[in-house]
Amino acid sequence: MALLPPNPEVLNSVSLIHDQTPKDNNAVNNALEAMKSGTANYAALLIQKLSIRPQQKMDDSIMEVADTLGEPFAESKETGTHNPIQEITPDDRVADLQTSSSSTTPLRLHTENLGTENIPDWVLIACAQNLEKAPTLIVNPVETVRVMGAIGLTRQLQLLREPAFGVQEPTAFALATGRDEGERKLLKDNIPIISGLNQSVGEQEGAPVVEVDFEAMTTDSYEHKNALAVFEVLAQKMAHKVVTRQGDLLVIRNTAQNRATNDGIIYASALHGRDRFVPMADSQRKRKLKRVFVRGRESIRT
Repeated sequence: MALLPPNPEVLNSVSLIHDQTPKDNNAVNNALEAMKSGTANYAALLIQKLSIRPQQKMDDSIMEVADTLGEPFAESKETGTHNPIQEITPDDRVADLQTSSSSTTPLRLHTENLGTENIPDWVLIACAQNLEKAPTLIVNPVETVRVMGAIGLTRQLQLLREPAFGVQEPTAFALATGRDEGERKLLKDNIPIISGLNQSVGEQEGAPVVEVDFEAMTTDSYEHKNALAVFEVLAQKMAHKVVTRQGDLLVIRNTAQNRATNDGIIYASALHGRDRFVPMADSQRKRKLKRVFVRGRESIRT
């Protein structure tokens, strides 16, 4: 998986988006359209020094990208607000929990809000401040599946295809309603981790659908639990570490299919997570992100 388009000219242009030349804007627009249409071979895009217009505020820039991709929305069950732009900062009260505001524990790789009614097709994460240099982790799970096949873990892949798993609600959803981490609801049961094409090793065309939240998955089977653990270890080893800086925007394709439009396209998608880090003691200097969820619109691909 490439975090940026593989073409060196486009790579350089996206990296230099802050120069504000028409070529830079075209490069970003083309990269976004490739992701939107399903023709991109990258599941995440890093736009450095985001500013689509000179002097444009970060919130406006984020929303312009979000509007390009689809319909931004607020997940009020998590945030309690109807503002689509969520501000994320370390919170000592949840430092060791599996939430976006944690810090002292790694945030395990996941498909955002898996199993919920409003799973976003896109997750946009903008960096307002990251003096701690906390890395975001990104991995295309289909690549992990291919590696598992290549090294002979066929039994584990078979188990991951079986409808033997459940998924709990995100921890933040429980906390928002006064419940603790151990009181989360089971959102779905008897589902597989891998579905779709039964891809052979080395096959280039097509891809299975792989969506998982390693922290939220449940299973009563030791064998299935072990297969999931093997999958997580390998995905973690393959994950790219991205340290965003002030003004950067990370665009992540969260789902492999458009839920709302059912357009039949399998998109390159990514799991994301975060390494543990120690927040700045001064609250004004702590890591600060802005996050937007987006529902995809019907693809323009022909």
